[in-house]
Amino acid sequence: MADLEFPFSARVVAGETNHVIYVDGDLDISTVPRLTALVRSAIAAGVAVVRIDLEGVDFMDSTGITALIQASLTLRASGRTLFVSRPRPLVARVIDLCGARDTLRVVDTDNTPNALD
Repeated sequence: MADLEFPFSARVVAGETNHVIYVDGDLDISTVPRLTALVRSAIAAGVAVVRIDLEGVDFMDSTGITALIQASLTLRASGRTLFVSRPRPLVARVIDLCGARDTLRVVDTDNTPNALD
């Protein structure tokens, strides 16, 4: 049986005080390392706010939600903020079932909120 590979891409729009990471495709065990690397780069850049835009994500497994929660906790520990924006219904359901909506500061906009909101 051939290995199935699902498309995945992520791009960063970097501002002075925030980075927005746009994710497209499945967020699962095979793609989480790429997202994690982008979050680490944002942390290393010292930005105050990271927003991960999930509008293009159709599927997220437990490794995806775990990576988002870890990123949020890491940023919070250094006085910074993670927002997750525009999750599609199935991805939003995973977030809600895990009770992570508040931890991830989920927003339904494509604008990066102020970290102090």
